[in-house]
Amino acid sequence: MRADELGAQVVERAVLRPLGDPSRCAVVFVGGSRETSRMDFANRVVLITGGASGIGLATATLLRTVGAHVIIADQDLPRGADAAASIGADFVELDVRDLERWRTTSDRLRADHGHLDAVLLNAGVNCAERGIADVTPEMLARTAETNLYGVVYGIQACLDLLRVHGGTIVVTASIAGLRGSEADPIYGMTKHGIIGLVRSLARQLAEQGVRINAVCPTVTDTPMVRANARFSAEAAALGLELLQPTDVAHAVLALLASDATGEAIVCRVGHFPAAWSFPAPDETGRPRVPGPA
Repeated sequence: MRADELGAQVVERAVLRPLGDPSRCAVVFVGGSRETSRMDFANRVVLITGGASGIGLATATLLRTVGAHVIIADQDLPRGADAAASIGADFVELDVRDLERWRTTSDRLRADHGHLDAVLLNAGVNCAERGIADVTPEMLARTAETNLYGVVYGIQACLDLLRVHGGTIVVTASIAGLRGSEADPIYGMTKHGIIGLVRSLARQLAEQGVRINAVCPTVTDTPMVRANARFSAEAAALGLELLQPTDVAHAVLALLASDATGEAIVCRVGHFPAAWSFPAPDETGRPRVPGPA
């Protein structure tokens, strides 16, 4: 399998923009190292779904180091509770596919905190099936309900709490949502949907004082990736360098501290996080279609 089929190839044709003014980012890059800026995260209330491991836990840990009050939400009760306890965060058991559980979680957060400053909608699964003819209805439902419905439910459940002081939402998408995934087309489909949702909601939510962005990492060393034995073996054979969850966590903090909204931020090994440039609309308001002059 080629490296680009694994979704880890450098996106040579993308036009990427720096993520805002570096002086306003939560993370600044100095001589290749990462240092937390003076942005005040102390006592900010942040909810993170899929926070028991991987990108979610790395982000929760980083936010705790800068004084945020973090609530980890995960359907894995033992692992999630242990992870939260290890970093001094709160924990709530949550299956993001369940709208009623979302409503219960929202009620609890309202009672405990009265508001939210930020939400990282990070819970996600892969389909792990390349052949479209082999995708079962159960595979399709599980992937779409977790990756897409779970994000919609999360926005609906948290919006009132975010509007209290003007909050921000970051959704974990993927480079597969920008360039596709031959290795896992259903996963790629759902990540495209997430980016479409973020871009479509940006103006509507901005009118309510809430920002929304997506973070789009290349292949990251998470339990979900390691659990796919075939994928892991092929990546190792190709010598692919994977992103680390902490790399993505720093990009999330940069987004939380920026004024950006409606952006898809690409995270790649060896590169600063940068916003993906989508085609600008022409004078009729329609997107320009690349092609011959």
